Amino acid sequence: MRIQEISSTILRQMPGVNKWRHDFLCHVFHLVFAVRGRINLKNLSRYSDFNETTFHRHFSMSFDFAQFNSDCIYQLRHQERHWMAAADCSFITKSGKCTYGLDKFWSSVANSEKTGLEISAVSLIDIHSGEAYMLDVEQTPAGLSPKEDTQSDTKVPGQYGKAARRARRSRIDFYIEQLDRVRPQLARHGVSHVALDGYYTKYKVFEAFDEFEGLNLIGKLRCDSDLRYLYDATERGPALTNRRYDGKVRFDDSTNGWRRWQHEGYTENDLVIYTRVLNSVCFKRNLKVVACVDQQTGEYVLLFSTDLTLSGSQIIQYYCARFQIEFLFRDAKQFTGLEHSQTRKKEKLRFHFNLSMSSVNLARMDIKLGGTVKSLNDYQRLAYNTKIINLFMSTSGLNPEVDIYQMAERKSVYFGLIRA
Repeated sequence: MRIQEISSTILRQMPGVNKWRHDFLCHVFHLVFAVRGRINLKNLSRYSDFNETTFHRHFSMSFDFAQFNSDCIYQLRHQERHWMAAADCSFITKSGKCTYGLDKFWSSVANSEKTGLEISAVSLIDIHSGEAYMLDVEQTPAGLSPKEDTQSDTKVPGQYGKAARRARRSRIDFYIEQLDRVRPQLARHGVSHVALDGYYTKYKVFEAFDEFEGLNLIGKLRCDSDLRYLYDATERGPALTNRRYDGKVRFDDSTNGWRRWQHEGYTENDLVIYTRVLNSVCFKRNLKVVACVDQQTGEYVLLFSTDLTLSGSQIIQYYCARFQIEFLFRDAKQFTGLEHSQTRKKEKLRFHFNLSMSSVNLARMDIKLGGTVKSLNDYQRLAYNTKIINLFMSTSGLNPEVDIYQMAERKSVYFGLIRA
């Protein structure tokens, strides 16, 4: 396992990380996979030479995980990659009344609002390979309005409405601020497109992306969106007046409604792809809209992009790749204890959430760069076996240089694993 080697290489290049901090972080990144049971401060100390007080002290200290994850992803530059960004939220089960950020959030598993915590995450996804790596994780504060405050949408040049929204800060404002904060890392990796789900399709988000130079938004529209055709002189002939629009898009007429759209082919599920540049009345701008239509049922899904040069198939590819962030949440909850934190402090919760996600990044990198296992399940088993064998060898006084002990160690370390 090279997780300590990879993390050590990155930490040595980061400013402000002394040897004491470097040694602890390298140790804890590996320790996360070697622990059996819940991954919290007390259980980590059971499997470590550091006591619980040391873990509390380090978890309370700030650390630039966004820069660390960016440097981690930059190690994969040996291959040509086309990165896009995706942002989404995940519900964290948490009990108690004094935990920071405790509020009612939407749980996709329960399909309803539940009391707990929420994390907002930004990830980088390779379009061609589908590999996803977490870039930044922030906990959503409690008390923010879950709905967009449309009454305070006053445009402030250069601040995408920040000053106008000070009176009532919503969750959308928090998500926008996170995207604004990680823009230097996105620019470093050449990201030009950010895919978000339908919840983020709000005027404030479009307003923010007007200020985010070099970033284009890809998302999902409502099926009853208020869209207008742009007047096309080549299609309709020259207009007698300076006409800009040519009627409202009506989706209820499935027979004639798609005739004015460009047919672009079919998806893997035999859905018909139609594309058209349309004007959105609600968002006050032109969008490249893609309609994925099921010819048998007549049902359709509307996707869009603020980049009018993308094709319909590219927009679908970008939006579908957005789902890779869900696998990061899954891996972190299954293998690195994303929901195991038993602290109530804001700083310790943030460190725990980012530690869990960054550990998944490092393990995926180790597997990608020629690791001996295929999955995180095997990676976790390998970490535990390695720690136990090393502990046995060091306490028994056996010489690890002897051939018979080396052979026994190799067999024991890979016990229960599926070799790559």
